[in-house]
Amino acid sequence: MSTEKNTTSSFLDLLSRNLKGPKVIDTPKLYIEGNIMKWDDNMLQLSNVISVSTVPQGLLVFPLWTFLMILAGIAVFRIMIWLALIIFALTGIIIYFWYKRNEELKTQSHLILHTNSGKVFSFLFSDRVFLKQVFDVLGAIIVDGQNIKGGIYINVSNNKIQQGASLLNDMKIK
Repeated sequence: MSTEKNTTSSFLDLLSRNLKGPKVIDTPKLYIEGNIMKWDDNMLQLSNVISVSTVPQGLLVFPLWTFLMILAGIAVFRIMIWLALIIFALTGIIIYFWYKRNEELKTQSHLILHTNSGKVFSFLFSDRVFLKQVFDVLGAIIVDGQNIKGGIYINVSNNKIQQGASLLNDMKIK
């Protein structure tokens, strides 16, 4: 992820004051072996999962205060044209970055796992079709996880599922 993208995202998240729910896990890979799902330095026993769902990523709220900036630009236009032009340009840049970030967020979805203990895990995916495949694989593992031999490697960053298990062949996922 580029620095410009991170800066823009942080800037817009700060501007929108968007309150987030459970912590979102943005990991490049998941590994499932038997009934255990692993990512980074974490493990989750899939038999403890009581609910699996997918949810589209929420969008940023339009920064309504930009209308105040436009009014301020109009108010100072006759007094200081250069200041009004700077205000208009800044307002346009803020709206542009808000629009760009929302277009990016429209493609993202979350895989939500609810556990018996009430913990919620939210995994961020940038491709909804790939998320559907991961959802189907997790469903099959939760239903028949004890009988699956070998591991399943889910490369979230490259949208690929690789296997050491026959489950993927049975589901016709390549």
